Amino acid sequence: MAALQLNPPIELSTPKGVGQCHFLVDNGTEASSLWVVIQEDGQIWWWPNSQVRGVRNFSMGRPDPEKPSPIPAVEMYRKKSRK
Repeated sequence: MAALQLNPPIELSTPKGVGQCHFLVDNGTEASSLWVVIQEDGQIWWWPNSQVRGVRNFSMGRPDPEKPSPIPAVEMYRKKSRK
């Protein structure tokens, strides 16, 4: 396992919204890399590659990237917190 601190951090779109990614954790060839993201609400989440996307950036040719698919546990948490 290796961790890389991103300097500067990059913005990523996650199932919980946009956040700043500060670390990338590479778990080797048998597991997904994990992106350590501080969300807009201050929560820190670790997201696998399949759950993150680069945010809109016209200068990099990303006018509207696809949104990552929702994670059922996160959707359940959102529904409970809205009550």
